Amino acid sequence: MHVKVSKKWLSVWSIALLYVFVASVRLQAEPSIESIPNLTVPAGKSVVIPVFGTTTNGWTLSYTAESDHPTAVRPRVHHDNPWLKLSVTNFGEMTFMLFKDRTPNTVEFIRGLADTAFYNDLTFHRVVPSFVIQSGDPVGDGTGGPDFTFQDEFDPTLLFTGAGQLAMANSGKDSNGSQFFVTLGPQRFLDFNHTIFGQL
Repeated sequence: MHVKVSKKWLSVWSIALLYVFVASVRLQAEPSIESIPNLTVPAGKSVVIPVFGTTTNGWTLSYTAESDHPTAVRPRVHHDNPWLKLSVTNFGEMTFMLFKDRTPNTVEFIRGLADTAFYNDLTFHRVVPSFVIQSGDPVGDGTGGPDFTFQDEFDPTLLFTGAGQLAMANSGKDSNGSQFFVTLGPQRFLDFNHTIFGQL
């Protein structure tokens, strides 16, 4: 922001007002972006890192990504993906970006169930510290689901490299229904056994 003053003198009062005005405009206009944690990514593999930013004035934010080492690290920004918000009793809200650009069929099935209130009043029936929390079962013991199943949908760029990854629970190949889990840390042995379709 540039401020031009036409007179060569200003009172102390007007300088103070000008400073406060300019400082407040700059504070409101500058976005706030959460820090990104340090991660280790295996050679030839990828990791999805959520980036959350806000402004105090409600302006729309856009993101770009670049690398200091473009031959080793190639960033990619996911655009126009939908969001899923879960309100969890005694915990609060969990908001996930759904990877419609990578797993479109899975996202459509889950959004369809959510739109019909299928997930209302369900619990996290499985909680394993340092591993996962699991929900989406109308029976509440890990055996329930909808009256259909759908196929796995793997993307080579989506690996179990961290916490907050949203994935389908299943009982074997192509047996996805309504149950999902959220990782509590890296779980690499799950790679290509469960469809990752979102990130907290």
